Amino acid sequence: RPAGNPATDQHPTISTNFSDRLAEVPVVRAIQRLRAYEISYQGKPATLAGVDLDDPRIEHSSNFLSGRSPESVLRELRGSNSVAVSEPFSYKHGIRQGDKIQLPLGESRVTFRIADIYYDYGSERGLILMNRNVLLKYLPDPAPSNIAVFIASGANAVQVRTGIERAAAAANVGILIFANNDLRKQAVQIFDRTFAITYALE
Repeated sequence: RPAGNPATDQHPTISTNFSDRLAEVPVVRAIQRLRAYEISYQGKPATLAGVDLDDPRIEHSSNFLSGRSPESVLRELRGSNSVAVSEPFSYKHGIRQGDKIQLPLGESRVTFRIADIYYDYGSERGLILMNRNVLLKYLPDPAPSNIAVFIASGANAVQVRTGIERAAAAANVGILIFANNDLRKQAVQIFDRTFAITYALE
């Protein structure tokens, strides 16, 4: 993601030139771009995000309340006005699978069908997720907010990181890189801080 410490309601973007260079880094199997916007839905803040869902080389591991496989849900999101919403968004707005919602996109209000609801513990604001190609039809800015990099099996992660850093330097962009293990450690630290008072009471 871009370097710096963005506020909760802001999503700095990365140049498309850099994201194109990433695909040329040796042993990078695929890249997945995500673009996030902060919007208001029914007077409450929410995050709207478009993410690459068309590349078959990208791995998907989301868990959905319906119990359906990620592929069956994502198939509904590809090329259609369908979205997946997070569990907090569903609870806050009384939204269920199959319902329809209207979203303010540019100068229009566009209707989307709820394909499914997914488990999410990252934000109480609630998140609306759609295929990036669909989002680009209404908000045609291709600059991503975050990029996920999938590397070939057996690849040296340190060498990949070096290749990404060189691509960033060539594109003159500042980025922060996190491996999966880094993200898991961060998640545990957040939970520990959240329950610090509980531990003290115990």
